[in-house]
This record gives sequence, C-alpha cells and structure tokens, in this order.
Amino acid sequence: DSAYQFTKAALAAGHEIPRVFFYQDGVLNATKLMDPQADDRHITRQWSTLGTENNLEFIVCVAAAKRRGIVEDVTA
Repeated sequence: DSAYQFTKAALAAGHEIPRVFFYQDGVLNATKLMDPQADDRHITRQWSTLGTENNLEFIVCVAAAKRRGIVEDVTA
C-alpha cells in the first residue's frame, strides 16, 4: 500500500516514473489470482489502473516471485 500511495503521489506531483520494480512480498501485486472480498481494497487492480493511466512498466523479481509460487503461464 505504501509503495502504491507513494507512486500515485509522485505522479500527481508531476514526477516521471517510467517503471516500478516489485521485490520480496511486493511481487504478490503481479498475480492475477488475487480476489479480495468485496469490502477490501483490490491493490492489484489499483496498480494495474495506475500503470495503464500513466504508461508505467512493471517489473517483477523472478526469484522472489518463484519463492512465492508465482510463475509465468506460458502456453505454446
């Protein structure tokens, strides 16, 4: 939450942020399996919207993601 709020505030203040790097538990923001309860915030969706609106590139640490069971779904 703090990284999201910081990024949002920095962009609102006119700073340029070309990309965000997710590391350690931050990689959980990259999973499409997130499905919080209706009364809880959906941080993954918030990041996605912020990225789309501001043309941000998101990079995820592969090692941290694999440690948490997040793998890229690649079909041939």
